[in-house]
Amino acid sequence: MSSYTFNNMGRIGLDATDQTQRNLHNTRFANYMLSEFFSDKTTDSQVKFATQQPTMMVSGTGIAGSVIDVNSMLTLKTEQERPLEKLMLFPRPFVTVPYLGKGSCDPALESQLQQGELVSDKKSVSTIMEKSFSNYSLYPTDTHMEERVNNPAFVVQEAALDGWVRGGQSTRNFTN
Repeated sequence: MSSYTFNNMGRIGLDATDQTQRNLHNTRFANYMLSEFFSDKTTDSQVKFATQQPTMMVSGTGIAGSVIDVNSMLTLKTEQERPLEKLMLFPRPFVTVPYLGKGSCDPALESQLQQGELVSDKKSVSTIMEKSFSNYSLYPTDTHMEERVNNPAFVVQEAALDGWVRGGQSTRNFTN
């Protein structure tokens, strides 16, 4: 039987039979981390009774900001502020990294390399293809390749084999 008077809980995790050691440890750790040790309010018996019920709101809908600040100082040991460093109220003398290469620099060439060329034609409209149409007969060849190309036995199938028909030699007349 639940000890809660109002809004009895019906979830499986809140069942008394589900109180394993891990659940007890997690609940007690959460209660310790969320407890307010430095309360500046005195609570009477009605508020204490209401706060024991899991879904009753007594004052507001959450933890006060002062409690979070106290808990943050206890757990983090630091104040939640910006780092105390020197503010630069003037612009940097160099907005970007200076040229660190060897030799003289060419800003126009560097910006063209960085940004690329302007192409106004869309690829779907352009007639330029990526396929090369160069003449392969002008490629340099060695003597062995020239002999293979000029020999009709390697090019013309009828010259390579007597009785050759389209599709190759007949295998029905072939014996081992």
